[in-house]
Amino acid sequence: MNYKTFSKILILSISFSLLLSDTMIAVLDFESNGINPEEASTITDRLRLEITQLCHDSGECSVMDRDQMEQILEEQILQQSGCVSNTCMVEIGEIIGVETIIGGSIGKVGNLYSINAHGVSVQTGEILNFASYDHEGEFRQLLTAGTRYIAYKLIESVTTVGGNTSETGTLWINAPGCDILLNDIYKGKDYILIELVPGYSTVKAQKENHYTVEKKVLITEGEEENITFELLPIQGNISIFVNPLEAANSEIYIGNRFEGLAPKNFSLLIGQYDIEVKHDEFLSQKKSIMVNQNQMQNIYFDLKTYRGSIQQHINKWEKRKKLSLIGTVAFIGAGLYFQQSGNDYFNKYKAAENEHDAIAYRNSTEQADVTYTICIGVGATLGVSWLYSWVQERKYRKRND
Repeated sequence: MNYKTFSKILILSISFSLLLSDTMIAVLDFESNGINPEEASTITDRLRLEITQLCHDSGECSVMDRDQMEQILEEQILQQSGCVSNTCMVEIGEIIGVETIIGGSIGKVGNLYSINAHGVSVQTGEILNFASYDHEGEFRQLLTAGTRYIAYKLIESVTTVGGNTSETGTLWINAPGCDILLNDIYKGKDYILIELVPGYSTVKAQKENHYTVEKKVLITEGEEENITFELLPIQGNISIFVNPLEAANSEIYIGNRFEGLAPKNFSLLIGQYDIEVKHDEFLSQKKSIMVNQNQMQNIYFDLKTYRGSIQQHINKWEKRKKLSLIGTVAFIGAGLYFQQSGNDYFNKYKAAENEHDAIAYRNSTEQADVTYTICIGVGATLGVSWLYSWVQERKYRKRND
């Protein structure tokens, strides 16, 4: 099959799809001004996805796949890049067989990003709708909130999704990373464009470890209201100090991320943090810290040199050895005492003159035997502990020599 035949079949298949959908839409690659082409391409792809989702939800339109469009244009030896004029857009729309074609540009001046887009009727060449979105800050919000807003605004002319009527108003809610509640009913996350009847509505934004913010907004018939939420974090403060003095300027890692040199103060979201302090001439030390709301904590790290750490181990095992030895002697001694007591009770049991005394001496003998067994068992265990502590102490003393 040659390319011309394939192109005709492809156009016929697209024409057939128009019979099944009210409007076929194509999204051209947006022109980049002040940003690199890769970022502009990413924005275009995301916008195409947002429009596709809205069309799918409404059932009133469909979006041509980018690869389909490229195949047809390559056959006609045409390119979509740089096509921003209405005449050019209409020409491409006629070739690929769509009813509405969307194009525009993405620019950046300083820290301000801007998306400008418009939809054109392929049949009449008229601009059906246009939309702009400006954002000062991270590219991520332009990619998410910006494309969603543009998508809603552009398809007003071809569907009933996103367009306000004479009986409603439009509310655009911008709350990155937050759960959005409208009149205490969960509506979504991050960004929402919604149609509401005129009147007051309460919008709430919630985010973990942040203060909840609530706003009351008046919806006006036929108008659009925009509200943005910037939630303040719920924080606590910690100050990290390091001893000895020679360990000053130790590196501080919070959650395995380098955060500066000690001593240093931090304002952190409330929660649990793993903090590690490192220094080339000392052994590193870790602590798990709970940061509480509006609370200031001083966290001290006592770093040890390698030799200092060895001495610390020697002291530890020496102490355990002494305690184990004392425990061994005490329990073995107690065991011998109860053994002798058991023998005495047994002799009294044999010499008992009546049944009552015999039963009492027998019970005392059994209790003494049980206690003897327990004491000897505990003493033996502590004896093993003493031996292990002695071995460990000797091991670290050799390292320290």
